[in-house]
Order: sequence, then structure tokens, then C-alpha cells
Amino acid sequence: MLQLASRLDQSATTTYSLCIDASDGKHSSSVVFNVSLYQPTSHDLVQFSLPFYVFDILEDATLGVVVGRVEASVGVVGHPSSSSRLSYIIMSRWASSTFQINATYGLLTLASRLDYETVSHYC
Repeated sequence: MLQLASRLDQSATTTYSLCIDASDGKHSSSVVFNVSLYQPTSHDLVQFSLPFYVFDILEDATLGVVVGRVEASVGVVGHPSSSSRLSYIIMSRWASSTFQINATYGLLTLASRLDYETVSHYC
């Protein structure tokens, strides 16, 4: 595990090269790797709590039923931004006619009837 001994300063340098040696007493090996610093953008600060979401729903589910909830947060380690408010929106046109999302809470609800024979997965 690599731990920082002091705070890194992007204004001083943006890349740190590290050489690490390993030895068993007879044999040794070295590896060099670079640590690049970056200034997070607003896009980097919003993160979903899961890399992907999977929800199962019955074909005959009633309109308005909650399918699931997505959740994102604002801030990355060292760069909290809890004062920002998130807003959720469905970007796909076809999906926005089938599902609705609560802009504030990320609740996904069914907006139209489902037909498994026509579409069995929504991605």
C-alpha cells in the first residue's frame, strides 16, 4: 500500500515517478510507475453509488410502480462538495417514454405498459 508522507502540490509538479524495489535476499526486482495529479472537474465530482444498476419488473406491472432507485453523490476524496444538489434525468428518448425518474430522489417508475415479447431488456 502506498501512503502519502505529505500533501502533493499540483502547482509544483503534476507527475511523480516512483521506483520500488523488492528483494528476497538473493533476487531483486524493480518497478517504476508514475502518479499523475489532476484537478477534478465538475464531471469528476458526481459519482453514482454503483457502476451499474439492474432492476427486475413484471411484464404486467401497474403504471407508476417504483422500478428502483439510482443514487449519486457529489464530491471525491479531498474535494467535498456537499452543498451541490443533484438532479436526475433520463437521457434516452425511448426510455423516457417507458420510464420516469424523480429528478430529486432518483426513483425510477413505470410510465407505459411493458411487452416482454417486444422488448425484454432496457439498457
